[in-house]
Amino acid sequence: MDPTPREIVLRSVRRDPVAFASLIRSHERSALALAFAILGDAPSAGDAVQESFIKAWQRLPELKEPDRFVPWFAQIVRNTALDARRRRPAAAEELDTLSLGFHHNPTAALEESETRDRIDTALRQLDEITRSAVVLRYYDNLSSRAIGAILEISPAAVDTRLSRARDELRQKLAPEFNQREIP
Repeated sequence: MDPTPREIVLRSVRRDPVAFASLIRSHERSALALAFAILGDAPSAGDAVQESFIKAWQRLPELKEPDRFVPWFAQIVRNTALDARRRRPAAAEELDTLSLGFHHNPTAALEESETRDRIDTALRQLDEITRSAVVLRYYDNLSSRAIGAILEISPAAVDTRLSRARDELRQKLAPEFNQREIP
């Protein structure tokens, strides 16, 4: 029987490197998405996530509620990414696209890349708090309460930001996607 997420966290707290490697595999993609939402470029996001995992390993004994690992770790990622953003020069604000896949079909890869670029551009137009809320909800599937705790806003404010973000993204993306011919 596979260990539960809670058991993996508890084993990690007891300094089990295999369990912690499992946590890394489970949360790396969502951590990258959150860091990317804040930093806007893949290399910086990757660096922030690496630093966040190191901090998490060092601070695991401080985690009092193993069931709250995801929001606890997301807060570490958020703070690390915000610190990185404050440290970097203004010229480094140019955004890259995060590449998350490899395709054997160049046409499909190009279409996916263009779609990802449009979505990334639309997301970048959201303020940092709203963009982070969107990432935490749709990548990590966190509740409004957990997102609010991470972003230091009320759950009602999270819901409002998510609703406005959906409307704004729908408005920005719908014209582009509706013009495509669907086979």
